[in-house]
Amino acid sequence: MPVIKIIAFQGTGGVFNSDSPYYGREPGLVRAGHVGLEGVIPDKIIGFAPTPEAVEVAGGDQPLLDMLGEYVAQEGRLQNSLEVFLRALELIEETGGRTTIWELEIEVLDICLNRIRAWYNDKCRATYNFPNPRIPGEFLPYQYNCATFWKFMEVQIPFPYTGRLKVFIASMRAKGAIKWQPRT
Repeated sequence: MPVIKIIAFQGTGGVFNSDSPYYGREPGLVRAGHVGLEGVIPDKIIGFAPTPEAVEVAGGDQPLLDMLGEYVAQEGRLQNSLEVFLRALELIEETGGRTTIWELEIEVLDICLNRIRAWYNDKCRATYNFPNPRIPGEFLPYQYNCATFWKFMEVQIPFPYTGRLKVFIASMRAKGAIKWQPRT
């Protein structure tokens, strides 16, 4: 079976707090944190995130984040998230390690890789939302964030699919994740 890597980081914070030094300064995914897969498509980290069109319709990153904070679902799709991860890497020291990026190798079925590639290439869409603690499992059916979308893609992650990045990353680390560095 092919081996790919789960790549994840906890964001800078400042998603909703206008007093944060990152509020309005960094893109939404850098502030919120992100999960992607490396090794699916060469030189890309594939992540599930709101579409550029959803960001535009919302009026920008912050209005979109505010809607997600109210659990208003948005249109999402698989995208190349490499730049998001490279920006998080640049901020590790400044954030006191908060944006440290973790990687964990996992095996996947060829059929799973082909499905992810098809969704990426065809720009297929699904519903993106933030975890909602008032909902059992924290998501309505057919709603996902960057950490939970992989269950829909049938990626066999060796720990619970949680939409909370702090918990997701702790689970990765418990399974032996190491610090990520870009491959040059």
